[in-house]
Amino acid sequence: MKPLNLTQKNGKPYYQIKYDIYNHYQGTLSIPYVGFANPIQHIPVNTLIRVSLARWWMPTGMNDERCYLQLSGWYL
Repeated sequence: MKPLNLTQKNGKPYYQIKYDIYNHYQGTLSIPYVGFANPIQHIPVNTLIRVSLARWWMPTGMNDERCYLQLSGWYL
């Protein structure tokens, strides 16, 4: 387990975590923060977080709708 770390992309807050699944799939997951509380620098391990899915939308030129994960709060 690892903490979620705050970063900024295009002036918007995101929480990131690096992942490694069976030494095969590796990368960094970036989850946009959409909550009302001021973002904190690190969300500690074992913190209960509130996540939701953004509204469904269809990008231009695509044939299927999609929605994305977003982080909306935490309970320290």
